[in-house]
Amino acid sequence: MVESSKANYLKTFGEDMKIVYLSRSVIPSRAANSINVMKMCHAMASLGHDVTLLGHFKTDEIKACSFYGVTPIFRSLSIPSISGHATDGPYIFGSWIRALELKPDLAYGRSLETCLLTALSGIPTLFEAHKFPKTVLANFCARLLFRLPAFVGLVVITKKLAELFVRQGFLDPPRILVAPSGACHHESNNSSRSKILEMIPPEARNFDLQVGYTGHLYPGKGMEIISQLAPLAPWAYFHIIGGRDEDVSFWKARIGRLPNVHFYGFVPPSLAPAFREIFEVALAPYQKKVRNSGTGIDTGDNISPLKVIEYMSAGLPVMASNLESIGEIIRHGETGFLIPPDDIDAWLRCLKHLRDNPEERKKIGLRARSVFLESYTWDARARKILSFVQAYLPAASASSTRNSISDGSGGARPNSSRAILSSSE
Repeated sequence: MVESSKANYLKTFGEDMKIVYLSRSVIPSRAANSINVMKMCHAMASLGHDVTLLGHFKTDEIKACSFYGVTPIFRSLSIPSISGHATDGPYIFGSWIRALELKPDLAYGRSLETCLLTALSGIPTLFEAHKFPKTVLANFCARLLFRLPAFVGLVVITKKLAELFVRQGFLDPPRILVAPSGACHHESNNSSRSKILEMIPPEARNFDLQVGYTGHLYPGKGMEIISQLAPLAPWAYFHIIGGRDEDVSFWKARIGRLPNVHFYGFVPPSLAPAFREIFEVALAPYQKKVRNSGTGIDTGDNISPLKVIEYMSAGLPVMASNLESIGEIIRHGETGFLIPPDDIDAWLRCLKHLRDNPEERKKIGLRARSVFLESYTWDARARKILSFVQAYLPAASASSTRNSISDGSGGARPNSSRAILSSSE
């Protein structure tokens, strides 16, 4: 009976899975989570899987894909929301009903409540967490989800976050996969380049070094450092791409009159690669406390340093804060530089060093891109996660003696597959 169930599993979770992605995203939007969702769905579909994304769409899927720079090779279904956010009750239950109708081989996503409902309904469910469930309700939902027979496993973006789930008694290490965020192969086209060139101030070319930052301007994201660094480095031109209108206005009022700083505001993700082509050095000056896109505060060690990986994809030398989560990706002096987040003198010394050593800039950027191509493309991330599904689903409810958190590299697997196999008998 067990062998028969295992054969069914291998048939179901082969090379052509039917996957429903349960998102909490409004699409299109400026939120980083929407980029992650669209890129992951595209990556899984490009690997040959039948992928359907459930989200709250404000436009048709062709325009949405164009906004994020992906091709429409997966289906997108919009779920109604009373509040306009992909977090209210009607949206959560609507997503669950659509998932039941689609009868997927795997439900995968970042909506904790919807993942709980699909697992309660017997659909094999993989949950991805970018932060720790701090509220009483989220804590309860996570603990319940992790104990259901249909629960496959947990994907997190940093080792620190994985260790927190283990330390708090949520899961044993084998049920957790650490998979940092990914990025696309750095590609731009002539149309994108032309648009970008029209946006760049002509005086920028007169400076010795082109320094770039992309991303939100929330507290803790790095403008605290850039606003101090720019006046001390009048020989460098700082290109600030991204941010909500109110955040751009806030920082413009403080440093917008400096001759070596330009704020571009928000640009569509599809144009970001062309912007990175004009950078010679890229900044990721995260602070120890970082405000997320909601209303909470994340510790810097639990952030998903997506911009760092995007910089690496462009072959850029990265100056980043020496936070634990970034240190999991950047090797100091080899693929970038890790600097104390609040030491402005150290940031200035490093920037001067890169200004004066263009060959070193080039070598570090090339090494960074090589590491990116090996480990941090969206396709590589999708393969790692789906391999984790294939390896761990048969033992999803079994206890294990393995003591290390998975990084997707293989190794010993849990021995007992009885619990999950019996559920499919």
